Amino acid sequence: MTVQPTARPPRSGPAPDGAPAQPGTVTLVIRPSATSPVSGPPAPGTGTPVGRPGGVVPAAGPHARRAAAAPPAAEALAAGPSAVRFGAGVASARAGSALYADTLPTRATTRRLAASLRARLRHSAGHAGAVAPGHDRPTAVPPRPATPLRRRSVMTPRPFTTKDFTQRMERAVAQAVEAGLNGLLVTPGPDLAYFTGYRPTAITERITMLVLDRDHEPRLIVPTLERPDAEAAPGATAVRISDWRDGADPYATTARLLAADGRYAISDSAWAMHLLALQRELPASWFTSMTGTLPMLRAVKDSDELDRLSRAGAAADAAYEEIVRTRFAGRTEHAVGTELAGLLREHGHSQVDFTVVGSGPNGADPHHEMGDRVILEGDMVVLDFGGLKDGYGSDTTRTVHVGEPTSLEREVHEVVRIAQQKAFDAVRPGVTCEDIDRVARKVIEDAGYGENFIHRTGHGIGLTTHEPPYLVEGESRPLVPGMCFSIEPGIYLPGRFGVRIEDIVTVTETGGRRFNNTSRDLRIVA
Repeated sequence: MTVQPTARPPRSGPAPDGAPAQPGTVTLVIRPSATSPVSGPPAPGTGTPVGRPGGVVPAAGPHARRAAAAPPAAEALAAGPSAVRFGAGVASARAGSALYADTLPTRATTRRLAASLRARLRHSAGHAGAVAPGHDRPTAVPPRPATPLRRRSVMTPRPFTTKDFTQRMERAVAQAVEAGLNGLLVTPGPDLAYFTGYRPTAITERITMLVLDRDHEPRLIVPTLERPDAEAAPGATAVRISDWRDGADPYATTARLLAADGRYAISDSAWAMHLLALQRELPASWFTSMTGTLPMLRAVKDSDELDRLSRAGAAADAAYEEIVRTRFAGRTEHAVGTELAGLLREHGHSQVDFTVVGSGPNGADPHHEMGDRVILEGDMVVLDFGGLKDGYGSDTTRTVHVGEPTSLEREVHEVVRIAQQKAFDAVRPGVTCEDIDRVARKVIEDAGYGENFIHRTGHGIGLTTHEPPYLVEGESRPLVPGMCFSIEPGIYLPGRFGVRIEDIVTVTETGGRRFNNTSRDLRIVA
């Protein structure tokens, strides 16, 4: 289910009391501060995004997760490490009228008020952790009215070319032959997009299949009515396209492209009805899962893919920096998550796969779906969110605290932070996937919380937000430059709270590089 995005109120319009500003006057725009009693949350969406930490989700393939979008936070001043905006209204002088604006008679008055406000903001920054009185048991705040989404201007990466797709198909055939296969059968989903750039408008019962083998040029068979779309795909010139009409036998047509006794790896996203029909047509043939046989097919990224993943990570970081400057206490998990989804879209995501907001005891459930629980003063809040930008994934997790944390909460967060850092420090070519898991797990076990780390340390990412490689015990595959994956250890205390910290990391020639760079310290929010 996809929830239509909403966004922040417009920058100009009538004053709150409905009276328009006088033409030619100067206005001071003051957003509600983080410690003010009321900070309007976004209008809740109609769906509930779902998120999953590394290792809890089953293996590869696109995970259909519900997404939502909502008004982003007001702009605010950035606070220092381990802290957030306190008293952070934003002042700007501009002509016309604006929300929360008082009409002022002169520019001089505006400058004086702005200077005074900046001085108060500098003073308030020294009181990180302070909480306005009367908020120890907040209540839900009424939503802001929904307005159209404002998408930020962003640069787009270099498009993939016919040469890119050709090289990918050649590498895939070489890997298949090395594995003792005749070739690969690629069906709609991330695999077909990877090799041709073709994403059918709808994946239906009509078979679409790319056949890659060492004896023939790449061949793509599609329904006749979908051929124009296939021919418009970025990689269409690298394949020979044929079609079949409704009323014909598509499986007999497809079988003629295959060896009668061939051995093929087939996409995990293939429909069972298609595979079973091909087996009936070719009883001497043999088929195997592409992920099971060729798990590294898309695992090693080229420079253009790394660029896209880096951009996606930076966009997720920017969304995080905005959401932590909004008010948490008194809002529902759903309201915060919906706003976070809107921020991801504002920062260039075309698809939001998940926005986990697990507050208090809900944070101890890694599969928690954000709900109607009102976030309270004293809550630990797990924020796990991501999606697709320019076709490639983002996925990051930070755990924040509403108000001053207890010594136990600080301790658990610090253990997870150290585990995540140690695991990142261990990344380098030749180290195995399970080694990274072991490093993170040992830190948590040595601190006495081993039983509370209940999932693997990480998963790969690329065209989907979960794909090989997996950082888990038993995965002895060595890391190689270009691999990309999450590192996300966590500790979950049932009935109390949870902590998880996650970055997307790529393997370089000498170590690792993070695509997420927001502070991993425990951040205090209002």
